Amino acid sequence: MHVLGSITRRTAGSSLLALALCAGTGAATTWASPGAADRAGASLAATSSQPADAVSYADRLVRAWGAGNMARASRYGTPSVLSTLFGHASPGGRYWWRVGEEGAAGTTYVTYRNGSSPETLVIGVSNVGLASGATQDAYLATFS
Repeated sequence: MHVLGSITRRTAGSSLLALALCAGTGAATTWASPGAADRAGASLAATSSQPADAVSYADRLVRAWGAGNMARASRYGTPSVLSTLFGHASPGGRYWWRVGEEGAAGTTYVTYRNGSSPETLVIGVSNVGLASGATQDAYLATFS
């Protein structure tokens, strides 16, 4: 069994990001839980630079929305995406797990499942914009 990620724990008031190998499937699942410090606008264990890959980019958007941090979320999502996310719930909550990603035609689609309901969320990130270092590359958010 390979360890695909690490488990990072911080004291109360911080976020918890756990990356674990799902038993028998080989698929990785991520859970991001915003803490009180995140809701107050503190860092989500992210540097000021934009992530280089679409999955990390979408994860940061979902964590910022989960914490109710519109300013941070606006670094990653278009106004339309922010309207969809924050119109659905603000804050988005801590129970969103990344369950998959798929690339197609210049976009990476990252799928999340809500651990407290049967909802799913798909975030579409432009690989072209991401490669150029642009902001607001998440241009699609769809709930089902």
